[in-house]
Amino acid sequence: MKKLTLSLDEETIEFAHKLAKEKNDSISNMVGDFFRDMHKNRKEYVPDHPVVRELYGSFKGATVPKDKKAMREALLQRYLK
Repeated sequence: MKKLTLSLDEETIEFAHKLAKEKNDSISNMVGDFFRDMHKNRKEYVPDHPVVRELYGSFKGATVPKDKKAMREALLQRYLK
């Protein structure tokens, strides 16, 4: 198996550790189960959070800038016109 490194904020990491402990599982297994389930169902994933749902798919067909500064500029131009 290959390894995957994720960058998450501290609050999310703490939550993941607590959830893994409650479920008597590892974060690695939970993340793997999440992606396996998405792959198996092959449905387009739409998160439950209303803000994410509103923004989901907004970059379809768009060229996504590679660096953070260019991304910020593109978003500012798009949403603060």
